[in-house]
Amino acid sequence: TYLSETATVPAFLLFMLFAVRAVETASLKHYGLAGAALGLASLSRPAYAYLFYLLAPLLLVLAVLARRRWPRLPSPAAAGLFAVAALVVMAPWMLRNVMQFGDPTLSKGYAEVILMQRVSYNRMSLAEWGVAWIYWLPDFGDDVARRLFPLHLYDLLGWSNPKNYYLDGGGGEFRQRILDANPRDEDVLGVLYRTYLIGDLPKHILVSLPLTMRGLGVAKYLSLAGVILLWPVLRRLHAEGRLAIFLAALLPPLLMAGLHGFVSVNIERYNLPMIAVYATVVSIWLVTL
Repeated sequence: TYLSETATVPAFLLFMLFAVRAVETASLKHYGLAGAALGLASLSRPAYAYLFYLLAPLLLVLAVLARRRWPRLPSPAAAGLFAVAALVVMAPWMLRNVMQFGDPTLSKGYAEVILMQRVSYNRMSLAEWGVAWIYWLPDFGDDVARRLFPLHLYDLLGWSNPKNYYLDGGGGEFRQRILDANPRDEDVLGVLYRTYLIGDLPKHILVSLPLTMRGLGVAKYLSLAGVILLWPVLRRLHAEGRLAIFLAALLPPLLMAGLHGFVSVNIERYNLPMIAVYATVVSIWLVTL
């Protein structure tokens, strides 16, 4: 089975590379290449389009309002080229969708499926939420939780129980209750937003935090090392005047990890580009030693 990561990960790593080069050199070429690479990543995994929706206007606003204070920010021309390059790459598929469906959206119909699985986790108790911070630690977390806590506090957090939150939201009683109450497909997404996301926003945000942590554990022990060493590495890069360059690589996959934790079950493979960040952090620390 081939997964979308086959195309997504190389495209997004190229985006991170060109973003670093763009901040380092202030080159129009690299801003354009970064936009094109993000467009490719969005075509293979449409969730990355949300990063484009955030970055395109943000870069333009920063270029106009804050570039005099922070010279590493892009010029208006660079911000515009970034947006245009991404749109040029995505345009053929958007045009195809307009011609066939009358809608330029890259992808449609999956949002309610994945969001239903995600909001299913909002039913966890406060005790389960606390245990999740341990259970979802990479590699050893589930073993530690089994030794420390009773079964009912972690059983629904994993994958094996047929009534776990993931399966119940993907094809169990929780999903069926929502579908029975909303027989029209076009109503389901709105109900999920109004009732389970916006209607229960504090709980949704709280549950998103350990789910985001789970996705960030994509590199197992390298993830832990990268998180632990991040602060001293950031301090060194700041002292060397290279912090902005590193943030260009760190922030995009970190923002995506937060988005994945907010709208999906955030399994680890969604966040494979974070491995590049962890590897860089550990490498810089080893060089410092």
